[in-house]
Amino acid sequence: MLLPLLALLLTAGPAPRVPLVPLAAGEGVSEGTAASLTEALAAELRQRPGLQLVTARELAAVLGLERQKALAGCQSDSCMAELAGALDADRVVTGQVARVGESWTLHLQLVDARRAVVLAQASRRIKGGTVDGLLDVLPAMARELFPDAPGLAVVAVAATAPSSPSTSPSTSTSTSTSTSTSTATLPLSPAWAETRLAKGMVDTSALTLVTDGKGRYLAFVPFRGLEAPFLAGDAKGLHLQRVFGGGSEAGKRFNLSFWEPRARVPAEASFDFDEGRYELTCGSTRIALKAVPAREARAFFKRTALHDVRWRRRAHALARDDEGTYYFVDRARLPKDSTDFRLYAGRRGRVVGEQVELLASDSDGDLFATRAGTLRFSPARREAELVTGGQRRRLTFLEVEDHVQLVYGALGAYAGERLGTPCDGVL
Repeated sequence: MLLPLLALLLTAGPAPRVPLVPLAAGEGVSEGTAASLTEALAAELRQRPGLQLVTARELAAVLGLERQKALAGCQSDSCMAELAGALDADRVVTGQVARVGESWTLHLQLVDARRAVVLAQASRRIKGGTVDGLLDVLPAMARELFPDAPGLAVVAVAATAPSSPSTSPSTSTSTSTSTSTSTATLPLSPAWAETRLAKGMVDTSALTLVTDGKGRYLAFVPFRGLEAPFLAGDAKGLHLQRVFGGGSEAGKRFNLSFWEPRARVPAEASFDFDEGRYELTCGSTRIALKAVPAREARAFFKRTALHDVRWRRRAHALARDDEGTYYFVDRARLPKDSTDFRLYAGRRGRVVGEQVELLASDSDGDLFATRAGTLRFSPARREAELVTGGQRRRLTFLEVEDHVQLVYGALGAYAGERLGTPCDGVL
């Protein structure tokens, strides 16, 4: 899917000019090593079909050598706009190389500088190896940024290596391994799923069905506690609920507390039966429910689909900078060790999501490769930071548990989404 997309973008109209700016030297990497890798990348880009390479001297003649060095690892919108304007270019190739623990990381991206949109990106992590491992993966990364597309003609600008000799990183006897991702800015897959339950998984004959008379339905097994199925939805389909609390007094009353992140406290997301009355609590709203007659309930279950839990992601980490930009990371619920992470970044109500790579996870926290740079969360020290182009930006670490309402509400990461809980349409 990436190949047709790039072919369409890059072959329309005159051949675009695409500068390759010097790779930024991130944590643990010298400027000399970054410059050497930039030159190696330029050599690989020269081999891409239709690609023409402009020398560093020509870039320096336009921007000046000092300004060219200052733009190394260009990431910000203003930086890319400056490059695009100076060279009359629509697209820019930029990247960063870093040494994190015993791993080397390299992240490259092809950006539409006019619209600040990432068209393609490629990332590698080399565990326990040397810089040679990065050199080995450069051909593949170049192909990911510029696939073999008919009529593709790109002009790239190579980096200028510093006059001082390159400093080689320390070597290691460990075997190099790599992992890779290459992702265009395509829409993220849904954070939910409509998965039908296998036939017979839920015994509908044991369920009691109640409704508010306005299209909302709940199904449950009275006085069976947390082990029995509890479903909610409408006439088109019911979803299983995550029940984490409750109690009962045989024949008199029972209570179920269900997962509902939009509620301020657990007590504001509950289903109760007491003195013959059913009631659903969603925040400050209480909804009276009535039992559906047995015959109508049987007909309802015959025509209504039963689904597994709808919402498939969970909040993982949250931070904010001093200008009001939030960085929220979520994770797939299953499997428990899933490496499916997403970052939602931006101002409240305007965050934009992207798939991110987990570079490291240990007792100190998590490290992610993002389009903006390397994002670090350290819960143990209550710290967070974003490393962009070698520059560290300290972020305010926020406890996810204390900001769940923000995450599922005003932040906007899941704006307009139904979670599949009994409180959809109320909270």
